[in-house]
Amino acid sequence: LLASERTHAGEQTATGSGSVPAAAPAGLAPPGAPLPMQPHAPARAAARLGYAQALVLAGQAGAAASVLSGLEPGEATPRDRLRDVWRQVLYTLVFGTVPQEAGEQTAPPEHIGFAPGADALAWVATSMHWLDYDAATAKLLAGYGAALARAGRPAQAVPVLAQAEFLSITPAMRADRAELLARTAFAAGQQGIAAQALERAALSGFSFGMPADFPADLPARLRYDNALLALAGGHEAQALKLLATDESDDGLRLRGQVYEQQRQWAQAVLVLGRLASRALPAAGALTPDQVALARRLAQDAAAAGDTDTLSRLRAWVGTRAPLPAGL
Repeated sequence: LLASERTHAGEQTATGSGSVPAAAPAGLAPPGAPLPMQPHAPARAAARLGYAQALVLAGQAGAAASVLSGLEPGEATPRDRLRDVWRQVLYTLVFGTVPQEAGEQTAPPEHIGFAPGADALAWVATSMHWLDYDAATAKLLAGYGAALARAGRPAQAVPVLAQAEFLSITPAMRADRAELLARTAFAAGQQGIAAQALERAALSGFSFGMPADFPADLPARLRYDNALLALAGGHEAQALKLLATDESDDGLRLRGQVYEQQRQWAQAVLVLGRLASRALPAAGALTPDQVALARRLAQDAAAAGDTDTLSRLRAWVGTRAPLPAGL
């Protein structure tokens, strides 16, 4: 189903709680290291399948994948049972929580703030062949593709998200995943794929007005994506028009970029100042992204001759973000 690529960096990150049998293997085997399987041992195979399910229910999805990786369909391990346990494992690796019984069109339970590690992503890449081509798999593919994009691997995420869109069976899901595909394709520098995905998202979502089951933020996301498309074509004025009411972090950051390209420093200070007012905490260490934002705002303020903004920014960040010399 997916091109396999194994990575061995990172660590197993699926979360959960609960007890597991005392015979649990010590440590997490990396992807590609299946446990040995004794021939003609159906009872042992059945026990391993049950043990793998116990591990995933306890939140140890990586260990469960190591146990499952040596099992093949057989009398004691029917394919449908293997598929069901693999689905639980892969959901847990991607979303950080074991899936509950739910309709195929509902969003899977998700551990907010959870991010799969490199080993988890590698297990998913090489184990998707166990699952059926259906709407439930589309949910998993969408989550897996989004995780790849967040991990800085948008080029690998694009074909995964394209499959997720193809397998989606409702207009709402297709539009949502087409938009995610478009955003990721932009990040991968694949503007043609992004433009086509945007057309599909718009057609499936707005031919007769947006239905109630569509994501509420989809129109704003599409405006942002179309602004990216306009910028790629050199249409800065059109991009600014699309972003005029976008007060999201991404929207303000992109609008600031357009103003900087146009050397409209005062306008850049206004929009980046609004972003900084909620992105830069009053106390505590700043992240690299927050430091970069503070320095960017300082440079724009200096270019605009805005000494008031510079003074307030210095007082706010103090020594937490060394501003460029000479400002």
